[in-house]
Amino acid sequence: MKASRKIIRLCAAALLLLTVCFSQFALHPTTASADAVISNPGFETGTLSPWTNSNNASVVTTNVHSGTKALNLGISNSGVEQVLTGLLPGRSYTVSAWVKNAAAGDLVYLGVKNFGSTDIVATTTSAAYTQLTITFTTGSANTSATIYVWKNGGTAATYADDFTIFSPPLQNPGFETGTLSPWTNSNNASVVTTNVHSGTKALNLGISNSGVEQELTGLSPGTSYTVSAWVKNAAAGDLVYLGVKNFGSTDIVATTTSAAYTQLTITFTTGSANTSATIYVWKNGGTAATYADDFTIFSPPLQNPGFETGVLSPWTTQNNAVLSTTNVHSGTRAVNIGTSNTGVEQNIAGLSPNTTYTLSAWVKNAAAGDVVYLGAKNFGGAEVNTTTTSATYTQLSITFTTGSANTTANIFVWKNAGTGATYTDDFALTAVQVQTYSGQNIGFNTQDPYFATSAGLNQLYDKVSSTGSKWVRGTLFWDLMEPTQGTINWTQADLIFNAIQARGLKYDIVIRSAPAWAAGVSSTPDHNYAPTNGAAYGNICYQIAKRYLNRGVTIAFEIGNEENMQFFNMPSVDPVKYTNNMLKPGSNGIRQAAAELGVAAPTILVGGFSPVEPAYVPNSIAPLDFMQAIYDNGGKGYFDTIAYHTYTYVAGSSTSHWTFTELQSIVDLMNGKGDTNKKIWATEVGWATGTGEGEVSEADQAAFTANAFDVWFGLPYAGPMMWYELVDNVSYDNGNRENTFGLLHSDATWTAKPAYTAFLSKISP
Repeated sequence: MKASRKIIRLCAAALLLLTVCFSQFALHPTTASADAVISNPGFETGTLSPWTNSNNASVVTTNVHSGTKALNLGISNSGVEQVLTGLLPGRSYTVSAWVKNAAAGDLVYLGVKNFGSTDIVATTTSAAYTQLTITFTTGSANTSATIYVWKNGGTAATYADDFTIFSPPLQNPGFETGTLSPWTNSNNASVVTTNVHSGTKALNLGISNSGVEQELTGLSPGTSYTVSAWVKNAAAGDLVYLGVKNFGSTDIVATTTSAAYTQLTITFTTGSANTSATIYVWKNGGTAATYADDFTIFSPPLQNPGFETGVLSPWTTQNNAVLSTTNVHSGTRAVNIGTSNTGVEQNIAGLSPNTTYTLSAWVKNAAAGDVVYLGAKNFGGAEVNTTTTSATYTQLSITFTTGSANTTANIFVWKNAGTGATYTDDFALTAVQVQTYSGQNIGFNTQDPYFATSAGLNQLYDKVSSTGSKWVRGTLFWDLMEPTQGTINWTQADLIFNAIQARGLKYDIVIRSAPAWAAGVSSTPDHNYAPTNGAAYGNICYQIAKRYLNRGVTIAFEIGNEENMQFFNMPSVDPVKYTNNMLKPGSNGIRQAAAELGVAAPTILVGGFSPVEPAYVPNSIAPLDFMQAIYDNGGKGYFDTIAYHTYTYVAGSSTSHWTFTELQSIVDLMNGKGDTNKKIWATEVGWATGTGEGEVSEADQAAFTANAFDVWFGLPYAGPMMWYELVDNVSYDNGNRENTFGLLHSDATWTAKPAYTAFLSKISP
């Protein structure tokens, strides 16, 4: 397992796109002899050949990932394979493919076999195109391998597209093979299992006049590369070199004398005709052993960012831009783009789809006033630009996000007209690190599952599963389950539970909506009445807990929902009645059931507070005041924590927003009452889309969605977070903002809003 983690950390050496952990940039595949070729990788020939069809696979023109064609594997016991020849013995290769199911749940394999070791596979069950990746190393005498995609059984079609194979130039970067090969040993270096930086092995250089080197082939001429390695001395003081040579210029080195692992980094640019380089680590003399580990190499997409190569290439000029050795921002060169209708542009390749990048450059005018643009285009979204008119060097910066299938962009500096020269220098492109979060603590409110069919529930929870989220929040309507006292109808509740259980999801059960006989009214048409019969509420909670708590599903119970609003607490909001008729008896019933079943008591939550301000919402009580009343009426000890709805309406999440300042006040109150270190559950968060009051644009919903993760999980008391909701509510008029909170539209195919992509980008694998 540790070796596997090492592969993940050594992104540049092990991943298909050679993504570097801190930059997400790719070293572009080349045509070096170590590279194999997958024939017909995207099925664009319109035939399967040379893939071998194991059953009923076919080429189709629908459900493609890119291009105009894809592979349809069929439904069950079907697959294709291809023999790859011309591989090099003892070399690592990475294969990837994009795979999707027509309906989530079918298990699909991407695999490799016959390469000198046992099969290696990666799998998916997703209904969205997912890139599967496997890495294998050919045996010492193996020059071929067979790759395949396969499914055993299933319920619907499966599609595959865009196969790739790549052999990174840097091999055995962490010495995890247990041998030095293909490193060349210059004296007495060896592989050891002690003093490792990561994984289980490292390089011991020895004491003096010793080192290793490796020739990297398949590089691109005139291209910048960055090499790094982690190095340490057994005793501080020995001078150790990380270097590169034979790339078309003089050696470049970095050094350390440290006794702690230190990352050395060097950057070099291959000559105009050079496609290889030799990297090495070396020490001349010393007093003790030296260790090295975790070598990486990457080529940043942005080339010649400061024009220090002495040529414009790979920049293209739109008119009369030229290099300049005056008016530089740093180094010895800049570019003078000229006076008017002129600029420079570079096509950036090797970007990652659905990734946010920041582009910056320093720009100045010879005379103030000319409008100069820094921009990005052709990345899968609308052009982004910013301007300056300054006569002093000013750093311009823009941010753009690549599309779901986009790996390139064009960046530029441009001016339409002007009166003098304009200079630019020191471009930089960085991937914005996206903080992701475990789906174990994330979930969805869904369209009222209590009113869904079995097929509808399966579709709904399949979609939840495909996002990587694990929680489902749903209401069990007491008035529908027990319309007549003593007779409970379990049909719909069981359908919901069984669907959740089958997918390994967790279940946050909201129990509310007293039947007429328990609410002291003649009817409950809106399912929103509070009970006057506390014993009866305690019994329904007991019965639900007794039925489901011992069936292997993680369950939490919310006692009511937004009980600080009259709408959910008819005929009037009353924290005293809530505490005595719901919280206390409900908690007692649930805990009694757990004790009788011999299982741990589940988490019990005060039903999610609405962040209302009574001055604006009649017949409501502020969350803090309601919580104080719960304590005042003996509610302490009857709950484990609270649920809170972090709505900020037409603004993004911010701890300065009233919603969050009110929540902090509740946390402070709980701490003062001895309920310390409680994890608060955000059981509803989201934004309605539209043009009406309280609604936001789909673009804002996407931005707010991504930000909400960081704001919530940045709080010290953050517990699970559940989105409201997955799909717009098709059952009602979408002119009502309550029905347009979904990340998916409610059309026949549940078309995704931009917020759905933003949501997925925040879920860690």
